[in-house]
Amino acid sequence: MKQRSLLSLLSIFLCMPIVANQTNGLLIFLDDSETTIGAITSNFVTAVAQHAGPILASASLIVNAIHDHAGKYNERLVSEYARYETMYAAALNTVAKTTNEAMNIHQGNLQAVQAYQAKYAKATSELDLINSLLHSFNIRAMRSLTYTLLNQFWIIKEVNPSLYLLLPVRYLCEKGVPLSQAKKYSNGPLTPIELSLGLQINHLKTLGLYGVGKSKAWGNDYFVSALSQLFITHEQYRQSNAVIAIPQWSIYINGHGLMGQMVANLSIEQFKDLLSFLENRIFTRLLVYSSCYAAGMNAEKIYLDSEKQIPLRYSFPIITQALLDSPTYFPQPKVTAVENALALVSQLHFDTFFNRITQPGMLNYEELIRPIEFYAMAPQLAIKNIPQIKLPSLPWFSVLDANRKTVSIGSILAQSRTAPLDIGKFFKRQGAVAEPIAVLLYAGEIPFDLEFHTTHMPHIISMISGDAMHHIKKLISDLHDALVVCASMDVALQGPRKIFLIDEVQAPPFIQTPLTHVIVESGPTDFNLFMEFNGTIYTDHFAPATEQQIKRYHELLARFAVNEKEIMARRAAQSSLTPQAIENIQKVMAAQAQRQKQNKEK
Repeated sequence: MKQRSLLSLLSIFLCMPIVANQTNGLLIFLDDSETTIGAITSNFVTAVAQHAGPILASASLIVNAIHDHAGKYNERLVSEYARYETMYAAALNTVAKTTNEAMNIHQGNLQAVQAYQAKYAKATSELDLINSLLHSFNIRAMRSLTYTLLNQFWIIKEVNPSLYLLLPVRYLCEKGVPLSQAKKYSNGPLTPIELSLGLQINHLKTLGLYGVGKSKAWGNDYFVSALSQLFITHEQYRQSNAVIAIPQWSIYINGHGLMGQMVANLSIEQFKDLLSFLENRIFTRLLVYSSCYAAGMNAEKIYLDSEKQIPLRYSFPIITQALLDSPTYFPQPKVTAVENALALVSQLHFDTFFNRITQPGMLNYEELIRPIEFYAMAPQLAIKNIPQIKLPSLPWFSVLDANRKTVSIGSILAQSRTAPLDIGKFFKRQGAVAEPIAVLLYAGEIPFDLEFHTTHMPHIISMISGDAMHHIKKLISDLHDALVVCASMDVALQGPRKIFLIDEVQAPPFIQTPLTHVIVESGPTDFNLFMEFNGTIYTDHFAPATEQQIKRYHELLARFAVNEKEIMARRAAQSSLTPQAIENIQKVMAAQAQRQKQNKEK
């Protein structure tokens, strides 16, 4: 038995490929829907302009990125950019000058005020027009620049009529691959270049940009079915008998998503097939993907064995640039002219990202993701882009947040604590008070007070997948008014409905007598805020609730099974306020509601 076991182990060892000891990278951009420079096309154009690394892209995406713009337009666009920049600077100066003139106008001089208003309207209208012209220029310039770069500095390989592999000349030179050898086509055995790159580039035909046709496919079958035609698999390395350092892969994929249907332009089942390929057919070191609706309910479906109803686990770390069941955001790059040539400027750096994911040794995931993390540039805009990581063999995702952009309240903390929790002090780091942009709730019941004495009121976000209800004892703030505190739970989602019941909200102007039984309901297309004060039910602008709204409020209260006696006791306590005190609070709250409404309109 011992001998048989040893032979068995030896045979397994001989059948296994050589352990991977170098890392190759691949950037994948999939889209079949954009007809202008949308999010996916913008990211693709950025990666091309930065010569980031090998790119796998949908045919329709490439066609959309270049449209009918050839490089011959570049010189004209350079002079056009200079003209628009001069016009923009002049228009901006006129707006600033007009604004300054308003300081010297006496408000009682009606004629002067009207003249100023007309002048200001004309100046801002001209600025808006120039902004529109600059936007149009940016689209045309990006397409022209992309055409020029792909035509001169990239080798284009056809995987199938709907999918193309783009190889930057710079990358091939760094790998020591002669361009003439990279362009060759062969039906024979795998070449040494292919074995080194891990891609079957010599078994793919080389085309010019004119050969890239627009795919009408929507089902995306062209992608998953082509993986074995593109990558060199474990089986092929074994059959080659080559003594070579087999590459391991760090892969990035970007595409649109739909709630309950699609992530990164792949259906839920196709995404599972991709993960299975990465797990079983090649060495995968890391997968990163960016897509709307990549977290929450879609993630639950992707990482669940639908037959056995158990979590699917993988041997490599997986990072998703999404926090919620919601759209994600990416900035559009801009084209400028530098030394009489077009140049692209972007807040995303796929070249730096590619270098980091292909470095040897341990990976610092927080630093790795930063070059393509839009959060760093606009925290409040891109809170939904906060990345999460699924570590090898673990069934769950964790927020990738070493810098404490967020803080979390999980079931253990919720079950073990009753004392008030000061968010800034409790989560302080290295002695500094925490200033998170979001508090993530993983527990449905929060039986203690949450205190917010932070400079900015963070978002309060439900991290329970799907429809969820949260019951919070009390929210306290001495810096943020009550409407701001309540609105912090309004995070636009498309799909799940989140409902919060807060027993009390103690914030200006409700310091002495808090609002009670506050309900926040955030759904796919609606947002409802209800609160009780002095026995009256109010809505989000502190207007008395209508009969229909009161009915909805009581329906929501019933879901939480709130004790009617408790409600009546709180109402009785509040009724002791003097009419003058009630009127003063109502005036303050109405003024705050009006300011908030004006800010939203702006």
